Parts: sequence; structure tokens; C-alpha cells
Amino acid sequence: MDYSGTIVDDIRPTKDALNYVLIRRGMDPVSITQFRHEFDLPYWRYLVSCGISEDEAKSNEVLREIEDAYMMHLYQVVPFREAVRALWQDQLFSPTEDQAGQNGSGGRGLEL
Repeated sequence: MDYSGTIVDDIRPTKDALNYVLIRRGMDPVSITQFRHEFDLPYWRYLVSCGISEDEAKSNEVLREIEDAYMMHLYQVVPFREAVRALWQDQLFSPTEDQAGQNGSGGRGLEL
């Protein structure tokens, strides 16, 4: 997960994934304002501050549940195919001129 927003502004998908886990456990969801002010790493410690037991917060099951919910919410915000296409078009990952003709795509790089 990109908690720092380095790759994409993912604060809402991260918060929504947390709320998914909290609501499934009968706990109150957090607002975006709360999340911005209170979120901290390690993630398990933040989960404890939200009311999840330390044992459960450290469990692989909860982490998988959060990651699955995060990916579901992230796909709604940033469709990866379009994100990769935008990066490619901005030439962040474009091939050199010599490589462009070698992949059979007519110098366009990957076909997306």
C-alpha cells in the first residue's frame, strides 16, 4: 500500500479500507479528517488505536482484509490501466529510440 501517497493520492482508499474493516467489526468509521490527523505507522498500532485488539491488528487475516479492501477502493479511484498509460505517455517509462522499434509495436512501446 502507498500510505504516503508517493505514487498516487490514496488517502481515501486507505481510509475506506480501514472503515470497511472497522464497520465489519461493529465499530464506528473514521472521517477523512480523523484519518489525516491520527493515522500512524506501524499500521497495526493505528488499528489498535481504532479499537481493534493488538492480537487481531497484528494478524495476517486482518492485514489481508485491509489490503483486499484497499485494492477494491483504489481501483475505483485510479484504474491502473489508465494510470500506466498516462505514465507511459509522459515518457516516465518510455523505451529509448533504439528499443522502440525492437518490440514490434511500431515504436510505441507496450500496447495497453
